[in-house]
Amino acid sequence: MACRGSGVRVPSAPPRQEVRTPDRLKPAGVRTSSLCRASRLLCRASRLPPPSPETLPGSAGAAARGSVRQWCRASLQPSPRLPNPAPWPWWTPAPQQRVRPGPDEGAAVRCPCNSGDTLQGCCGRFLDEPADTAFPPTAEALMRSRYTAFATGNAPYLLRTWHPATRPAGLALDPDQHWYRLDILETVRGGPWDNDGTVSFEARYRQQGTGGRLTETSRFVRQGRQWLYVDALGMDSL
Repeated sequence: MACRGSGVRVPSAPPRQEVRTPDRLKPAGVRTSSLCRASRLLCRASRLPPPSPETLPGSAGAAARGSVRQWCRASLQPSPRLPNPAPWPWWTPAPQQRVRPGPDEGAAVRCPCNSGDTLQGCCGRFLDEPADTAFPPTAEALMRSRYTAFATGNAPYLLRTWHPATRPAGLALDPDQHWYRLDILETVRGGPWDNDGTVSFEARYRQQGTGGRLTETSRFVRQGRQWLYVDALGMDSL
């Protein structure tokens, strides 16, 4: 290269060379990726307050105070896990008890006899009325009302609608027996103009977690305006 007007030739600048760190300056056994990872950990740990020796893992203790490596390990440790929750359910369900519904509640619940009507509009009008004031008009209606009395635990109504010739002295109902379904299978006579009749039915219940079924053919007679239960002509319990 010549300087303009002087005729002096000035040598050109040497080409720029890339300066690389010699391998002998790197720590023995450390790769470039490891250095980058350590630098990232150092930058992340620099944003955290310095940990106390008690938070360091293992037996590092006070000897690891100021160590960047232990500092990074302590800062990257996962948070302690919460204890496992209690198994479901968290409470012990109370045993179901049969509660006889009152007159006001009967207007809002379905009748247990599976007729589709409300309790107050079906069997409740016979169970809640005083004796000798309301009578089921047919043998099937009496059968349904007696089943509802079993389902609601109304023992006085069962004794009141039992024929005096076969009526027991007392009746104790099992509080653990829950009746939940009634199916009328067949009705023979037992209408408003008949004096006797039979009703075949199938009733289902649960008792202490086990299901059961009762199939019976009941016999009824009418005395005056009132139908009464006499006995069972046939019974099958499963």
